[in-house]
Amino acid sequence: ACLLAVVILASVSIGRADLGPGQVLSIVLGKVTGQEHYLTGIKESSAAIVWNIRLPRAMTALAVGAALAVAGTIFQAVLMNPLADSFTMGVSPGAALGASLALFFNMCFHTDWPVSVFAFVGAVGALLAVLALARAGGVLSPSNLIISGIIISSVFTAAISFIKSLSGEQVAAIVNWLIGSLAAYSIARFRTGGTPFSLAILGTQMLPPVALVIPFYLLAQPKHQGAVAGDGNRWRAVLPQ
Repeated sequence: ACLLAVVILASVSIGRADLGPGQVLSIVLGKVTGQEHYLTGIKESSAAIVWNIRLPRAMTALAVGAALAVAGTIFQAVLMNPLADSFTMGVSPGAALGASLALFFNMCFHTDWPVSVFAFVGAVGALLAVLALARAGGVLSPSNLIISGIIISSVFTAAISFIKSLSGEQVAAIVNWLIGSLAAYSIARFRTGGTPFSLAILGTQMLPPVALVIPFYLLAQPKHQGAVAGDGNRWRAVLPQ
């Protein structure tokens, strides 16, 4: 936690404006506690740069990083494989494909499709496609899930490249969205979006998804591996004797 605070303080201090870590700390303490004496001798413009621009971006980056860490931890815990993450499982390419489709149609056909909604639908659709492909043969195993995720990721990545080629001169909008940016975040937007998001991350960490982890945990044991077998639409866990 101390190292994280030092990194955030250093990141907020770096920039064109000549602000040292001591000034940044004084500005943050003054704004958080409401004590004006912390802001004595500090320019109003400097306080605005730290409080309204740099600090919200740093805290948003922290929240995004925490969300990715939680997602990766859940994938690796469920599959008991250090290679498992949102990319190898196809979730990130699926979200990118959904967003790319929405941006493409919005730019080329003047529609008004919500990009974030399409990104979420693409992520869920990719995960369902991975599960369907991994169930081929009637047995669902962690290794099948990883391989299926890599296959789906490759297909979706190729589809994104195809959409980029169709976009012509407007491809920059898709590329910029895929790269991502925190430039639009301000203190007001962080208060309305960042704080609830951070609390949701904390809740995810404190309430482990036991119902999701246990069935796949049984599959992931190298010496006591069960299987999930199915006949038609009926699936059952086959536990080791």
